[in-house]
Amino acid sequence: MLALVILLLLAVHIAEAHNAVLHLKHGFAHLEGSSVKQGGRGMSRGHFQRLIDHDRARMQRRLAVVDFPLSGNDDPLVTGLYYTQVGLGTPMQSFYLQVDTGSDLLWVNCAPCNNCPSSSGLNIPLSIYNPTGSSSSEILQCSNSLCLEALQKLDCDSMNRCSYQSVYGDGSATSGYLVSDAITYNQLDGTSDSATISSANIVFGCGYNQTGDLLQPTRAVDGLMGFGQDAISVPSQLAAQGLTPNVFAHCLEGENKGSGILVIGEVMEPDVLYTPIVPGQQHYNVELQNIAVNNINVSQPSVFAIPNYGGGGVIFDCGTTLAYIVQPAYGDFVDAVVRNALVEANTLQGQTCFSYSGSLDGVFPGVTLYFAGGAMELSPDQYMIQQEVGFYCIGWFESTTSPGYPAYSILGDIVLKDKLVVYDNERGQIGWKSYDCTQGISVSSEREGNSSLLTVNPYQTSAPGVHSASSRPLSISLFLSILACAFSNMLHFIVCRLDYPPY
Repeated sequence: MLALVILLLLAVHIAEAHNAVLHLKHGFAHLEGSSVKQGGRGMSRGHFQRLIDHDRARMQRRLAVVDFPLSGNDDPLVTGLYYTQVGLGTPMQSFYLQVDTGSDLLWVNCAPCNNCPSSSGLNIPLSIYNPTGSSSSEILQCSNSLCLEALQKLDCDSMNRCSYQSVYGDGSATSGYLVSDAITYNQLDGTSDSATISSANIVFGCGYNQTGDLLQPTRAVDGLMGFGQDAISVPSQLAAQGLTPNVFAHCLEGENKGSGILVIGEVMEPDVLYTPIVPGQQHYNVELQNIAVNNINVSQPSVFAIPNYGGGGVIFDCGTTLAYIVQPAYGDFVDAVVRNALVEANTLQGQTCFSYSGSLDGVFPGVTLYFAGGAMELSPDQYMIQQEVGFYCIGWFESTTSPGYPAYSILGDIVLKDKLVVYDNERGQIGWKSYDCTQGISVSSEREGNSSLLTVNPYQTSAPGVHSASSRPLSISLFLSILACAFSNMLHFIVCRLDYPPY
């Protein structure tokens, strides 16, 4: 008790010394009928009822935790993507979807699908969605208000269906129409120790025409699940229905382990550093102030600034396998790595590589990304790729773009792996901390005004499609040939799911 009194006296003394004043404002004071609006005559009966209804709604609110399975890895020579498994329709049909924070729409291969792969090198069964086979499906017509809400504009096909088109950064594209149907997922709400099956109606894309890398069978999945900020993304839709908070997190396990965590919910882990999400941008843009190699800054903040006409800047994107940095920061970064590495570099077809075997730590320099609000420490395996035993190359590339589009610096899986990354759309911030993705994370669930602290553990999809770490189907010569094609503005061999507006 004495200690409490001393602390209170200290707090008062500090506040007096610094003239600290806290200004509080009632959240409903501006509404008609409040005591403020009534000129001090007390609140109206209607305003009093409004406050009661607000409190009752809050007490009845149930914000659950949605837990998705996760498989895949960051190695472009093995899998080069992370994917989850969800249920759609009634009766439920299972689909494997690439996880992508660089786009918004969830879409699946839909009948009749032009040239869709029938098998996958990920060893997962592929499925085709057909809205006529689901009793809970509804094809959105252009007259449906959800069409405009989902796409922010009306785009009708010849059958008056609400159509969509998404073009990705690697040149691939999907087009189709929107449907409303049930999504089934694992939910934790604090009422039991185990997950329960739950469902909600969402709007998603029925994609009948895919092009480019989306048709490649080696890494084929059933579609893509966008986790962007727009209202059409699954986290935004569930949050709008009052089912979950608009906060999600992923922990991508590296070293070709093929697992991790993907969860929608309030993450309660300590020591998470946060940086603001730049408002008004299409993607998860952040303010990158500098790149340091061995604690020496090698870039300038102006290089990463968003141009006045919008677009560009630096984004977090788990749908991109590697990392892409704009010039001149990219060249300065590579030069600094070469200067600080304890082994000699070789330039092979435009890529900086090293003949070396053994641990990367202590031989290659550490890298630090300085963001507004905090620093992200990177180990050498978060910018180096092993091609074969005894041969490594820098896994960051120069950022290029199509004519008419701004160049982004993209922080993909190679940077984001082995970290807990939190996308907090409610507070407009992204957080991170180094993390062992084989361990569970603490997430809060809210039920009728009471919060429960839950532990979400990693688990893979029911049919994980991860090759062994020793499986490297590309030789060095073929790998470098593909790189040469990429630098010749042909399709990148890596997965890059940065969503551009339709042409």
